[in-house]
Amino acid sequence: MSAVNMQSMFVMGVLYVLAALAAHALLERLIFHFTHQLVHPRVLSRMLRHWKTHRRVELPANEVSLGWFGPLVHEGKFDLERVWELACRKRDSILRHQNVLPTLANVATATGLLAGVIALVHSAGSEGGAAIGLGMYGTMLGLMIAIPVNLFLGLSHGRVNKLAEQADAIIDVLEKLRDDAPPMAILIPAPPPPQVEEPDNSEIKPKRVVQRTVPSASTALRSHIPSAPPQGNQVASVEDGITCIKFTGDVR
Repeated sequence: MSAVNMQSMFVMGVLYVLAALAAHALLERLIFHFTHQLVHPRVLSRMLRHWKTHRRVELPANEVSLGWFGPLVHEGKFDLERVWELACRKRDSILRHQNVLPTLANVATATGLLAGVIALVHSAGSEGGAAIGLGMYGTMLGLMIAIPVNLFLGLSHGRVNKLAEQADAIIDVLEKLRDDAPPMAILIPAPPPPQVEEPDNSEIKPKRVVQRTVPSASTALRSHIPSAPPQGNQVASVEDGITCIKFTGDVR
């Protein structure tokens, strides 16, 4: 086996390994960003301000606006220590491959250029045509690795910084609460709105109202006046509430 073939096989092997590592890292990062939504900035600021003011942790009722932090709290089962630990791990996961991907891109570009240099060195020999072909192929493969990696890093840089800032802000507040809270502190979910119970009208018995009719003075007096005999003419009149009976004619 000639020196050209050995060097070409070595360079191509390195490029294939770099391509596999870059593809794995890019696929993992794409899945991560598609499955982790940002926490709404207004909801995050209100939540952290509420934590600092009341010295306790409460979650908003709308968990959709929590983004990646909502499933993390449920995974931690509202335990303060567990949630703090998961938040630290999530921050490390956010920054994963941020230093590896630029390194892969730079090494792939340099390896492709190395393949081109090796081809130029051996171009004057008897296997110059094959060497130039392998060199151009290696350069092309190195650029094909570096270009997508650099493009992804440029597009995701801002989003990664926002996720990392949110994770740092949450971890800082959780650490303060963790230092001030007693052991086995529990995250308190937001209380549900109060429900007003309507009274059961079926058990309320209606009150019985007894109406009594009080006779007037004239009626009472009239009931106590004996009936006069039918002789003569009788004239009844009411004066100052007193019933008076006057007889006209002959009285026997």
